[in-house]
Amino acid sequence: MLIIDVYWDNTGGEILDAVYLSANDFARIVACGFASNYGNPKPYGLVNYGLIAHKRLLVQGFIQTDLIQKYYMVCCKITELISGLYERYGELGGERANQIQ
Repeated sequence: MLIIDVYWDNTGGEILDAVYLSANDFARIVACGFASNYGNPKPYGLVNYGLIAHKRLLVQGFIQTDLIQKYYMVCCKITELISGLYERYGELGGERANQIQ
C-alpha cells in the first residue's frame, strides 16, 4: 500500500478521497484546484473527509496569485543567473556548455 506524506492536489474528487485513505498520520496536502469538478453539474462529494481529523492531516489551499511576488523574484533571479552565464561563457551550446559547473 502506498503511504503518502505530501500530496499536491489539483484534481479533487475521487482521487483526493483515495489520498485521504492512503495518507500517513500528519501528512500535508496542498489544494490548488478541483479539476474533476469543473463544469460538473453534480460535483463529487468527498466521502473520506473525516480522515482529515482522524489522521491529523494538514490541508491548505492556495491560489496562484498568492505567490505572485515570489514568482517575480524568482524570474528576476533566474534572469540574472542566465545573464551571468552568458557573460562568462558566451552563447551556450556545444562544447562550451560542458564547461559550466
